[in-house]
Amino acid sequence: MDDMLQGSLQYGAGKAWPKYLSQYPWHHSVTLTFRVSPSSNSPDHRSECLMEVSPERATRCFEVYAQRLSEIYDRIWLAYVIERGSWGAIHIHAVLGGTDRIPMWKIKEAWTYGFARIAKSPGLGFLRYMTKDLAYGSSEVVLHPRLKYQVRRWRHHQRLGA
Repeated sequence: MDDMLQGSLQYGAGKAWPKYLSQYPWHHSVTLTFRVSPSSNSPDHRSECLMEVSPERATRCFEVYAQRLSEIYDRIWLAYVIERGSWGAIHIHAVLGGTDRIPMWKIKEAWTYGFARIAKSPGLGFLRYMTKDLAYGSSEVVLHPRLKYQVRRWRHHQRLGA
């Protein structure tokens, strides 16, 4: 196991994860929510728009999203956190790498389960925000299974100008 990752498990995951994740080139950050049709007579439009999903369902939806992105461009990698917001609804924060050649509208369009907020070039600030709840044990970081391989592959192609 990577020394930095091992340290995060022992000495406070919330502080170590942003530093660990910052070693990779991330091209986009996304915040993804789940939507249902709002009822027209609801006084609290925000809570009515967000569907309650289980962490397991959120994971399956994100896996479909990642598959859709990899069909657009196969050299992507990602890390994500499933989090329960202060209003109680599950949502996802993620960083995407290898997506520098994918238009933002396609990244947004690939998420069909609700709302998607996309930003370019996430920095340490987003990584801290993404991992803020780890210290409380209420969420975990999920890494792309081939993260290091995909990053090496992307860097190689960048050097070749491909």
